Amino acid sequence: MKTLVRSLPVQFLALLLLAFTGRTFAQSSFGEAEYDQFLDASESFSGDWGLTLVPDTSPEGAGDASQIELYGDWTFTTYEDVLGGFVDLGMDAAVINYTDDAAIDLPNQLIVLAADVKGIWRYIGDYAFLAGLRPGFYTDLEDLELESLAFPGYLTFIKTLSPGFSGILGVEVRPGWELPVMPRAGIKWELADDLSLELTVPESQLTWDVDDVWFSYVNVEWHNMSYSLADDDGLDRESITLDYTDASIGVGCRFPDGFQVVGEIGQRFDRSIEFEDDGPKGKDKLDVDDSVFLGISLRRPL
Repeated sequence: MKTLVRSLPVQFLALLLLAFTGRTFAQSSFGEAEYDQFLDASESFSGDWGLTLVPDTSPEGAGDASQIELYGDWTFTTYEDVLGGFVDLGMDAAVINYTDDAAIDLPNQLIVLAADVKGIWRYIGDYAFLAGLRPGFYTDLEDLELESLAFPGYLTFIKTLSPGFSGILGVEVRPGWELPVMPRAGIKWELADDLSLELTVPESQLTWDVDDVWFSYVNVEWHNMSYSLADDDGLDRESITLDYTDASIGVGCRFPDGFQVVGEIGQRFDRSIEFEDDGPKGKDKLDVDDSVFLGISLRRPL
């Protein structure tokens, strides 16, 4: 197996330095709207940065590989009273670094470098619309060019049924990806003052606030993401799609200044890698071994 880390991109590490220099903003106020589990109960952050280690990313019948994932999400500013709502502007960045090509020519790094624009509009009758657009590069690092731009976006309808119970229904549209439409639907329920349950697609979570400092959660999340690929090796590959489900347990700590540190351990399963070729072969889908994963993240408050 080759060395554990094959040159993590300097561009992403530089972006992490912005975490402590980026501008923060005051949390928006929604006037007399009823308290909503999706919009008000969840804590808001101006930054969320993390590291995930996945020891086994070996396609069945191929070579061995593992992966290291880095990600960072920033929210820089909020515009108020945009058509009666609020619009946040930020950016998302992520890197998946493969330690080996697993004898199937896996790319060295897959990256996300995208703007993140999202808006919330709340109305009398205790319903709201949440919309977002994340235009940017979702690509092999060697294919970072205008042709690798993608424009995923989403629109969801949220209904507050009571202060402790809300429903959500919507869709994420991802033009040109292997899965062009992804559902967003489910409920969020405050079971007790210190216990909440979110049952949604693609992510569900049970959260327990142990006290004002410590919290824990159980999470299940389905992931499906496509990236464009460089064709330097003459393989006629246009894209790669990673599909998997994560089930994890996490523990977090809140600090007096509002920062949070979260650690988690979980199992990554129901995994596949699918290459889409430009040639007559079409699509080539490979199952991937299940693996334990470890993660740690830092969250910066608004």
